[in-house]
Amino acid sequence: MLASRLHDDLSVFALILFSIQLFALFPVLRHRLQASPVIIQTALTLALACFSVVLTAPLSVAVTYIFLTASVAVNFAAPAVLIWAQRYKNEISGPWDAATPKISL
Repeated sequence: MLASRLHDDLSVFALILFSIQLFALFPVLRHRLQASPVIIQTALTLALACFSVVLTAPLSVAVTYIFLTASVAVNFAAPAVLIWAQRYKNEISGPWDAATPKISL
């Protein structure tokens, strides 16, 4: 989006400020959070998920249910399906595998 297409100076300022926060400051925060204990990371993740549900609910109940369903599917159902499907995994050798040299003496 070009800032010149926005209607007023306040919208341009908000776009530039959001861009700076997203691309300059957020990586610094993410790096510091990755160095923190796992319990803090988990608590922050749960707090942000609950906060997004609370903010979405007044706007649209249907979108809130879609968000909750997608969150549960991505965080719990999909990993459970992958773990369940590992029992059916076979060792398949094909042309995409790394070549092993055959030496005949």
